Amino acid sequence: FDYIFLGKGTAAATGIKPSIIEKMKMEFDYYYPIDMRCSAKDLIQNHLTFFIFHHAGIFPERLWPRAISVNGYVSVEGEKMSKSRGNFFPLSALVKKYGADLTRINIACSSEGIDDADWRAENIRSYASKYEFLENVISRLHRMKGRKNGADGYLLSVMQKYIQSATKNYEEHRIRSASNHALFGPVNALRWYLKRTGGNKKTVECALRDIVRMLAPITPHMCEDMWSKLGKGFVSDSGWPVPDMLKLNHEAELAEALVMQVLEDVQHIRKITGIKPKKISLFVAHAWKFRVYSKVLKSSKAINEITGEIMSGRYGNATVSFIQSLYKKRAELKPALPRKRQLLVLKEAKEFLEKETGCRIELIDAEKSSHDKAKAASPQKPGILVE
Repeated sequence: FDYIFLGKGTAAATGIKPSIIEKMKMEFDYYYPIDMRCSAKDLIQNHLTFFIFHHAGIFPERLWPRAISVNGYVSVEGEKMSKSRGNFFPLSALVKKYGADLTRINIACSSEGIDDADWRAENIRSYASKYEFLENVISRLHRMKGRKNGADGYLLSVMQKYIQSATKNYEEHRIRSASNHALFGPVNALRWYLKRTGGNKKTVECALRDIVRMLAPITPHMCEDMWSKLGKGFVSDSGWPVPDMLKLNHEAELAEALVMQVLEDVQHIRKITGIKPKKISLFVAHAWKFRVYSKVLKSSKAINEITGEIMSGRYGNATVSFIQSLYKKRAELKPALPRKRQLLVLKEAKEFLEKETGCRIELIDAEKSSHDKAKAASPQKPGILVE
């Protein structure tokens, strides 16, 4: 044992056949130190503690385990899993029913850290629908002929952020969080982009390649299949995606967020009023509101000081009530798309909004209208009149 584990003495001195003792030592040297010891949280106070003691007492530091991963218990559909309850499933049965990859992702993403894992079959359908969507987009890729526009900048920009977030969570072994940034976020962004544009082949293919590579550690079989349809080679040999900071486009993200919000607000108004509109008017707020908004957003001063500066400065028809309304929710304020860009973005999205709402859209500059909705419009929220 001293020879195998600690390298003391010689193989001949052990009295064991050299070929056997050397093979044993070679295997130990190959497998140690342990990169990751995986176990459950109920073993922290006994086995895992002594696991550390034993290694510290017997081995030099270079052979100590590098990390220990601890997970919670497993439940099924919210109930504790046990043989007496009969609510347990052999892995072989799950793989036969759902396939290896859907079983893998449902287990891997069922909990995080030492939280208890909960196997829920309904989650399988959610995961399956996302992969079916990706497969469908790949099959349609060769037919995409859309031209690039602002939405392309949005998709490419958010993908860089998802790559950053997914990578960070993978490295910290937060697999459920990693899947949110590798699968759910990118799929939702891609759905929106395709609905907005129909799809530019180069942009969509770029996003797909990043998504498939990020998902490969969790669902390797499906990802290899999708990768083979995107080109040559294996996704496992393709290298991890690296975020391209040059593709970050904050303004493009703000532009799409504006269009999303307008569509969501219109749908909400229709739902609560029950109106089937023939026309929807969108009012972009007055220029002075954008200047006041920017001032409040960037300032850390007290409300009285901010109000005094604005009311005595070049802020046009600024009102105390508007300043106070912004100040009350200052912690929630986010950068708004500049006024000229809002007008251009909504003008470009007019046809899309008409298609989604099923009625005519009119874009109005609030400075050229006396309507109450024009007065109510803000930099974060255009005024909306449903008729």
